[in-house]
Amino acid sequence: MKITKSRRRRLVAAACAALAWGHGSALAEQGPEPGTPRIASTSTEGGLSRIPTPLGTAELDYPDIAKRAGVGGRVTVAVFVDENGRPLKTRIASREPMFLDIFDDVSRRAAMGVRYSPGLDENGKPAAMWVRQPFSYVLTGETPARCTVNTTEHYPEKARAAGIEAVVGVFVNLDANGWPARSGMAVVGRIPTNATLFDEPAKAALLKIRCQPANRGGLNVPSVAVVDITFTPPVDNLPGTLKQD
Repeated sequence: MKITKSRRRRLVAAACAALAWGHGSALAEQGPEPGTPRIASTSTEGGLSRIPTPLGTAELDYPDIAKRAGVGGRVTVAVFVDENGRPLKTRIASREPMFLDIFDDVSRRAAMGVRYSPGLDENGKPAAMWVRQPFSYVLTGETPARCTVNTTEHYPEKARAAGIEAVVGVFVNLDANGWPARSGMAVVGRIPTNATLFDEPAKAALLKIRCQPANRGGLNVPSVAVVDITFTPPVDNLPGTLKQD
């Protein structure tokens, strides 16, 4: 089944809501209020002489459901700025985690909500151009959970002959020690989108490891995470590789 953007967002939001309902009051008592993410420095998508830069601070709202669940991330927005410094349109350039799109809308609104100093071309004249604008979402006083997954033993046999590469995004509940729970685990995205044969191996690989638990106010706490799980073909399946006896 194809995972659409709207379905992926509903899965993440629903899982976040379930966790938030369970420990939202503890979060309010133990942790400080989340800080406001700040607009970061920009970078161009080309070799121009001066890039547009934001004039002032962007208004950036931390989604309440992500705040309550302790979810953080980073979104880079590509903004098209005209020769007068006005943002005209945006697109999502990248995310960390890759499939956590809960911060997309607020990031795009923030990028469109400020004026920019006009960019200059190689001749020093004002010019319209794309510029990349990263936004980071981090809760004050909290370190999010981190999971490093080894998929070597879980690469599916059916994919070996074709040497397929894939990335699967998995939503997971973690206990205070960083152990993943099978309950509530869900695939929220994948690349390629039709590579469903990697779904169960991704879950199995995640259940085999212990993540670095989330920490709030100096204490390890239960949390949620969206984990990007990367599958690469075994070395002996790569083109031109000689297999030795």
